[in-house]
Amino acid sequence: MAALLGTPPRCAAQGPINVLVAETPPFVTDQGGVAAGPYIEAMKLLADREGVGIRFGSPRPMKRLLLEAKQSRNTCVLGVPFAPGEAEVLNYIGRVGPLDVAVYAKRGVAPPIANVAQLRGNTSIASADLAEVRDVLDAEGIVYQTLPASAAAMKMLNAERFAYLVAEEPAIDDLKELSIERQFVLLRTERWLACNTALEPATAAHLRHAISEGLYAASTRPVWASFGLGEHFDRVSKAWRLSTGKQR
Repeated sequence: MAALLGTPPRCAAQGPINVLVAETPPFVTDQGGVAAGPYIEAMKLLADREGVGIRFGSPRPMKRLLLEAKQSRNTCVLGVPFAPGEAEVLNYIGRVGPLDVAVYAKRGVAPPIANVAQLRGNTSIASADLAEVRDVLDAEGIVYQTLPASAAAMKMLNAERFAYLVAEEPAIDDLKELSIERQFVLLRTERWLACNTALEPATAAHLRHAISEGLYAASTRPVWASFGLGEHFDRVSKAWRLSTGKQR
C-alpha cells in the first residue's frame, strides 16, 4: 500500500540514535543516572511510531551535550534552544515544545518590578543556566548567579536565598503555596531537537515527521498525565498552538 502523501515510509531497521538530554525538571529528571520524565517518554512514543530506534544517555550539562552532538554522527540533543550561530554545525530537526522564562520574587520581600531594566543595581539575583537568558541579562548589565537545573530553585527563592529568580515557567502551579509571584515574562522561545549534520537524511526525515506536532501532540497526553502533568499539557499545548498559528 502506498504511503500517504507527506508521510515518509516507516524507517528501515538501523542502529539506535543516541539522544542526549540535560536535566530540566520536571520535563527531564536524573534518576540515578537514568533520564526520566515526560520529554523522554513522549519522544520514545513518537519515534517508535516512525520506526526510529532511540536510546537516551544520562543527563549532563547542555554545553557538553552540544559538543558531543557536533562530533558524533548518530547523535541528537533533545530540548535545546535554537541558536542561529549553531545552525551550520547542527541540524535543527524540529520544535519539541515552548520555553517561557519569567522573573519571580517572594511576595512582600522584594519590590515588584515590571521589566528587565529594573533589575539593574540589584545584586541578589539568581538565574537558570540558559544561553538565551544569559544573553539578555549580560546585555542589560545585570549581575546574577547561575543555578543548575533544579526543582528546588523556587524553594530557594521562597527561603529568601536571593531576591529575584529568573527561571522557566513552572509546570505545576505551586507559586501561591510558596508565596511566590511572577513579576514579568523575560522571553518566550522554543526547545528543539538538534542532530549531528551527518545524520542520515532518511532518518532525519522520520524524526522530523515524528515531532511535527512537538512533544505536545495529542497522542502524548497520556504520557504527560502519567507524570501528573495533564493540566500542564492542556494549558501549554493550547497556548503553543495559538502562538504558532498551527493546528496540532
